Amino acid sequence: MLPLSRRLPSISKGISCAASSKRLYAYAASPLNEPLEDLQAGAGEGADLTPQSVQVTTLENGLKVASLETHSPKSRLGLFIDAASRHETPSTLGITHALRNAAFLGNVDYSGFRITRELEHNGATLEATCNRENLVYSADCLRSNIGLVVDNLANIVKKPTFYGWEVDQVTDRLKLDLAVKNAQPPINVVEELHRVAFRKTLGNSLYCLPHRTGKFSSELLKEYTEQCYVGQRMTLVGVGVDHSQLVDWAKSTLSFLPKGEPATKEAAKYHGGEVVHFSGGPLVHAVLATEGASLGSKDLLTLSVYQKVLGATPYIKWGSNSISNRLLMAATESTSGAVAASAFNASYSDSGLFGFYVVAEPSDVSKVMKSVIGQFSKAAKGEISDQEVARAKNQMKAHILMNGESQETLFEDIGAQISTKGSYRTPQEVAAAVDSITKTDILTVAKRVFSGKPSLSAIGDVSAMPSLDELI
Repeated sequence: MLPLSRRLPSISKGISCAASSKRLYAYAASPLNEPLEDLQAGAGEGADLTPQSVQVTTLENGLKVASLETHSPKSRLGLFIDAASRHETPSTLGITHALRNAAFLGNVDYSGFRITRELEHNGATLEATCNRENLVYSADCLRSNIGLVVDNLANIVKKPTFYGWEVDQVTDRLKLDLAVKNAQPPINVVEELHRVAFRKTLGNSLYCLPHRTGKFSSELLKEYTEQCYVGQRMTLVGVGVDHSQLVDWAKSTLSFLPKGEPATKEAAKYHGGEVVHFSGGPLVHAVLATEGASLGSKDLLTLSVYQKVLGATPYIKWGSNSISNRLLMAATESTSGAVAASAFNASYSDSGLFGFYVVAEPSDVSKVMKSVIGQFSKAAKGEISDQEVARAKNQMKAHILMNGESQETLFEDIGAQISTKGSYRTPQEVAAAVDSITKTDILTVAKRVFSGKPSLSAIGDVSAMPSLDELI
């Protein structure tokens, strides 16, 4: 699936990707089973590498500063802003997508060229991403350049100018994003699922609507950023950084932000419904879901384990999960054609979606979907073995702990939790909580999911696609 992100262009990357006729192989200049001759004994001794916990400080202007010291030579930092698609109104629909593409433009003090050139010259990478909860400006850098990155993150949100010619370039990028999106059925089918399930708030698309691509004037963008780029709607997150230093940098570079008002977030309301779109292609992509768990729900982890019971994407890289994926096994038994099936789970601050995603040939989509729904029915009736529960819990704990080894995943997790809940649970705490989930807990959520009001989204040659009342 195409990530909705924009990275800073890199000249060096373009040079390094020049065509080459050489075939490169791994080569060890020194045997790996012998000591390295030029390695100084005792290097790093005396350094305090004690594991740290996430620390959070709130500045006078309401800006939250959260960090985790990992003693890594590389750091990741970013601003999480409560200015995502769910906050958009009818008059601003799509503006988050526009701001993501306008991330590296200039402000009243510095040009966009100066910001990007300085960061690239110092080996940093800058990226803008957005989801349904936050707009995120983030960067990877060497530990010695943290102050420089924080300073330039501040430049991004400090009174951007949005000159007319810059806005025209943003419009062109929006059109390119939409063209790429339209060629990606997985993106379209999930976006339409959210729209029909929630209508607004979480139903607002991550992408600008085609007819609105030229509707964002400089004045509208300035007005929106003045409202959203305030202390009480921002969280500065750092991984691989000393907290006291990050707080000092935040005070010196982000103190200009007004305190402002917290985001007024309308509660998401689940409605349900169905939507199908005819398009070309040899396959049909379909998602069927009911309301799932929010990030603060007591059933969040239980539903995640239930997803593992039913079967998600392959657990082993480049491997097959056809033995443990109940949904995929049921789908393959129903047809000899091309097919894929997995459980679908998406959680947000105040709601979520849980169901399944299938890909099948047009003539097979009806029987494939009915066979997958049959697995949900069996699970709701208690047909889940103790072995399946144990396997799913082990996979869930491994998934959580392995993700905790990734600096990027830790960064996103800390930012999401602090900006939405104001607190943080470590991967170790979450993994320990998985142990307390029982088979009874899983059966309870399985019954609730199966009896919930469904939402259906499908795209492709849907001429043989059954409607909701034919499926359930």
